[in-house]
Amino acid sequence: MKTMSLETRRSGVSPQTVIGAMIIKYKLKLSDVETIETIKEIPYMQFMLGLKEFQEEPVFDPSLFVTLRKRMSAELFDQFNQQILAKF
Repeated sequence: MKTMSLETRRSGVSPQTVIGAMIIKYKLKLSDVETIETIKEIPYMQFMLGLKEFQEEPVFDPSLFVTLRKRMSAELFDQFNQQILAKF
């Protein structure tokens, strides 16, 4: 989890946005790019991520998902996702 906060600070993306995007990605079984496109198109998803108003730009680059997977071991990444999904 510490890695995520470091990475999100570098990219200027809030942890709420990244975690919310991960929930959307895994609940809807979307690819990295599909997740960002879906969030970009649906206002209530942006609201869930903590955005104050609708924006047409992507919330972050899909490559952030790749960076998170690389920085966390596969086992830790899977455990993280299971914990997120268990709560929702």
